[in-house]
Amino acid sequence: YGSSTGYTTFASSNTTATNYTITFPAATSAVSVAGAASAIFGPMNPTGSSNTGTYIMMGLGSTVKITPSVYGIVRVTFRGNLSNDTALDGVQVLTKYGTGTAPANGAGTSGTTVGDVSMVSSVSTGGQKYPFCNDILITGLTPGTAYWFDLDMNVITGGTGTVVNCTAIVQELPY
Repeated sequence: YGSSTGYTTFASSNTTATNYTITFPAATSAVSVAGAASAIFGPMNPTGSSNTGTYIMMGLGSTVKITPSVYGIVRVTFRGNLSNDTALDGVQVLTKYGTGTAPANGAGTSGTTVGDVSMVSSVSTGGQKYPFCNDILITGLTPGTAYWFDLDMNVITGGTGTVVNCTAIVQELPY
């Protein structure tokens, strides 16, 4: 990569074996892939909600956004942990995308839903974290148009649901 500006470097300090250095792009840095738009975001910890029965936006779209430059096919991956602070209550999330101004945390549901719901129907202990991954391929986007990507959350039964240590990878693909 040449210069390490904008990258996180991890180096081995093992004195009995060969030392290796691994360099990763820093969070929220853009990565160019054959002219296609791509970016990595996170970790993010949006404010949770106790809203039951109705989905609300997590407000990640103001950060998680790209403008497809060539193909209009985008892979979006949100991963992290789902939690509820009350034992035996749950939380579920959907992936959304749209154009224009991204919704704020706590705003009513908006955008286009893609993929399936990720859900923890009942946490065994309040505050326990359960991993999730929403990995979606979206086709038909217009190159040159800016898109935001967000999670829409709903609490199951009660308590306060949260999305914790969430990262997002958005990649424009050539197929």
